[in-house]
Amino acid sequence: MRTIAAWDIGRGSKMARWGRGARYATEAEMHTSVERVASAAQAAYDSWEEFSAGYVLGRCLHFDEEEFGPGTRRSSTGTGR
Repeated sequence: MRTIAAWDIGRGSKMARWGRGARYATEAEMHTSVERVASAAQAAYDSWEEFSAGYVLGRCLHFDEEEFGPGTRRSSTGTGR
């Protein structure tokens, strides 16, 4: 894994879908936005596994106040403790 950009890419996809759900965007605009974030994911990652690891680590950093805290260690070891 080279980057944690997957967290932001994933949130971009969700925002596009929320925007459509809130009627701030047309279906075509939503699809265009999702295609853009998909292209960003494909440019940054070589596999779904790599994207997933970047997403999980980015999420952990986000919720651990952007530091490697206890939540990050639990997720990286898979122990849940």
